Amino acid sequence: MFCGWYRMKDFNMIILSFLGSLLCCYVFYF
Repeated sequence: MFCGWYRMKDFNMIILSFLGSLLCCYVFYF
């Protein structure tokens, strides 16, 4: 589940979405 990869316009958005997806996966798994 990549719930953070919804905006991939800028490099900052990519990093924020990546961190968001990691945080989402962490919350969903734990």
